[in-house]
Amino acid sequence: YRDTPGLIMMAATNFLDGVDPALTREGRFDVKLRIDLPDEATRAMILRSQLSGRPCSRFDVQEFAARTAGASAA
Repeated sequence: YRDTPGLIMMAATNFLDGVDPALTREGRFDVKLRIDLPDEATRAMILRSQLSGRPCSRFDVQEFAARTAGASAA
């Protein structure tokens, strides 16, 4: 697969420790990228983005972002 031009192989998991070590050993994936949970400001931006253009009642997005610590956009 590495010799195939234009082919990109990606994988994602919420629990890396639960993945079979054969999948994560050296040479399988060239880049390993960890993305942590969003902070409060980022959660507020995600909420604003998701709600833009949708019919919804106005509410304090910042307060909701503060109350959702540990939540992800997924």
